[in-house]
Amino acid sequence: MKSKQIRDLTFYLHRYLGLIVGLVLIIIGFTGSMLVFEKEINQFLISQQFGQVIPQEQRLPLESVLETVKTAYTSQPDLKLLGINSLPDSHTLDRVFLQSPDDKRTEVFVNPYTGKIMGARQSENTLFGLIFKLHYQLLAGDIGTIIVGIVGLLLFILCITGIILWPGWNRLMAGFKIKWNAHIKRVNFDLHKVAGIVTAVFLTMIAFTGFCWNFYDFTKPLIYAATLTPIPPDPVFQPIAF
Repeated sequence: MKSKQIRDLTFYLHRYLGLIVGLVLIIIGFTGSMLVFEKEINQFLISQQFGQVIPQEQRLPLESVLETVKTAYTSQPDLKLLGINSLPDSHTLDRVFLQSPDDKRTEVFVNPYTGKIMGARQSENTLFGLIFKLHYQLLAGDIGTIIVGIVGLLLFILCITGIILWPGWNRLMAGFKIKWNAHIKRVNFDLHKVAGIVTAVFLTMIAFTGFCWNFYDFTKPLIYAATLTPIPPDPVFQPIAF
C-alpha cells in the first residue's frame, strides 16, 4: 500500500472515529473534570446538608464514634462496618461507612466532638455517586462499562492517528500556526491541530489507562507482564459485624 493511501486511510479513520465517540468523550471528559475536584465539592455539599463542626478542645476516640453508630443501627443487623473517614480538618464531620448485603453503602455523619449523628445518606444516590457511574459506565451498568472501555480504546487510536496526521512533521512552524483572520473552518482546523498535538501525550495516556481500567480483568496480566512485575495475591478482608 502506497504512503498516500495509508495517509488517506488514517485520515478517514481519524475523522469518523472522532464523530462516533465525540459525544461520549464530552460526557466522560466533563464528569472526569468534576471527579478531580470531588473532595472539595463533596465537602462543601456535606457541610451544606449536614452542617459544619464547631471545633472543641478534644475529639472523641474513633471507638466512641463507632459505638454511637452501632447503637443507632442496632435495628439493621445486616449492615456491616466498612470503614471510617476522620479527616484532620477540625471543621469536618467523621464519616462512617456501612455496607449492606447487596453492596450498597450508607454514609453516617457524626460530630467528632459531641458524638451526635448529624445524618446519613446512600453513597450511590449522592451527586458524585451518580457522576462516577456516569463517568465509568454511562449509568448503564456492565454494558456501559464495556462501552466506555471501547471508547477509551478508540480515543487511543484517535490520538495515534492524530499524531501521524499532524502537519508539523513536515514544517514545524506550520503545525503550531493559527490563522485567526482566515475562514472559521480554517481557524477551527488550526485550533484542533495545535490543541491536539499539545495534549496528545496526555490524552494518549488517559485513553489507554481508561481502557485498561474498564477491562482490568483482561489487561491486568498484560500490565504486570509488560512491567516484569509478579502479580500480588488479592488482599483478604471482611467487613466487621457490629
